[in-house]
Amino acid sequence: MRIGVDVGGTNTDAALMDGRTVVDAVKSVTTEDTGLGIIEAVSKILDKTKILPNQLEAIMIGTTQFTNAFVENKRLEKVAVVRLGHPATISVPPCIDFSINLRKILGENFWILPGGYEFDGRNLGDWTEEKVKKVAHEIASKGIKYIAVSCVFSPINEKQEIKTAKIIKKIIPEAIITMSHRIGRVGFIERENATIMNSSLGYLANKVVTSFNVALNKLKIKCPFYISQNDGTLMAANLVK
Repeated sequence: MRIGVDVGGTNTDAALMDGRTVVDAVKSVTTEDTGLGIIEAVSKILDKTKILPNQLEAIMIGTTQFTNAFVENKRLEKVAVVRLGHPATISVPPCIDFSINLRKILGENFWILPGGYEFDGRNLGDWTEEKVKKVAHEIASKGIKYIAVSCVFSPINEKQEIKTAKIIKKIIPEAIITMSHRIGRVGFIERENATIMNSSLGYLANKVVTSFNVALNKLKIKCPFYISQNDGTLMAANLVK
């Protein structure tokens, strides 16, 4: 038995499934604290079907909260963007497709360092540890916690992104770092933009997932729960944070 929950802007829907069969479905009003809406919806469906929490194999939760936050330019964090691609990419600055208002919210904290790769994996620029350390200290002085690291052709070779992230993490232990090779494909601007978006949603993601987890614990549901991604697939809740 599995329960799917859709947390929308107005309503929270829950459906109980046994294999491919929909056993029952309910609807409740989405609350400001999304966890309360989940408790109400899941409680309704458990009461209606007489299913016990220990009979559930998994909970799948989908929500528009992250999309809404970005579209509305609300509840977003300042992001430091560290791009490895100098000098090849300097004509196209980070966040080039973002609105002026959104760039202001995110802080326009950009650094473009030597590095990156050609399409066949050869080095595009001379990446150096010293330059990354210098940037990390500058980010630390600005008090920015959420950091997006992008690199030209990192889906082909992710080493420079990983090394850069490790250096930054050592200097800023509290940093939450998103690397572009884990986010998108070869298209650089799209991948970098998606990485920046993910970073800006870091605090909200942690808050929302924690709220979901608290709600399920109150219902004594101990099975794994998953969050839907933008491509319709699922990811473990701990990865969202």
